[in-house]
Amino acid sequence: MALSHQALNMSENMAAHQENSVRIKRAISFVIAQIAAQAANYWTIMKASEEDDDEEELFCLIALEKGNTPTRITGYIENVVSNYTSVQFQQHFRVPLDTFEDLLQMIGCMLIGDDNRQGRPMIDPRKQLLSAIWLLSTPDSYRSIGDRFNMAKSSLSASFVRVVTALCRIAHRFIKWPQRAEIEEIKEKFQKLSHIPGVLGAIDGTYIPIKAPQIDPEIVLLAIQAP
Repeated sequence: MALSHQALNMSENMAAHQENSVRIKRAISFVIAQIAAQAANYWTIMKASEEDDDEEELFCLIALEKGNTPTRITGYIENVVSNYTSVQFQQHFRVPLDTFEDLLQMIGCMLIGDDNRQGRPMIDPRKQLLSAIWLLSTPDSYRSIGDRFNMAKSSLSASFVRVVTALCRIAHRFIKWPQRAEIEEIKEKFQKLSHIPGVLGAIDGTYIPIKAPQIDPEIVLLAIQAP
């Protein structure tokens, strides 16, 4: 009886570990997909951001000399995000709350930059990861996201690079190309779900229902498959 109970616990632990790995894999896949989707205009955005950074920092220095601080939202993470339910968190950040906590635990140590060497306080890894995910999952600008998370554009840009670099460093642990035997099995399963042959998988996407004509409905499928 004791052996059976121990075997059951081991089985449950293995299942929980596999489920956790799947969640993290989906989260990292989502981030990589968003990076790929934004690749076309990413460097344009970064260049524009860098051009504005000097001007913004000049205004900040002038404000500090006058005893003022830049006007931004304060306490958004502490007062708002921390009170989100799991459902609300996922609606805003498109990542389950428990998956976010797992990611933070895995890459938090990689998000400690050298800000303090320049006389600036280190940005909390939680804030860096939250702001980077928000940047990837919304069309908001650097300026508006910086205001929301109380970060200068230059700090947000540096944090974004740290987060993406950290996620890419651990991606190989969760995202792996299937072996030959797995490829055929995956293609068969995907075809049963989507009725589209020869597909290994999809990262993110939008479901758009297409009403097939009553005559020759396979034409729609051929049109979707065409390059």
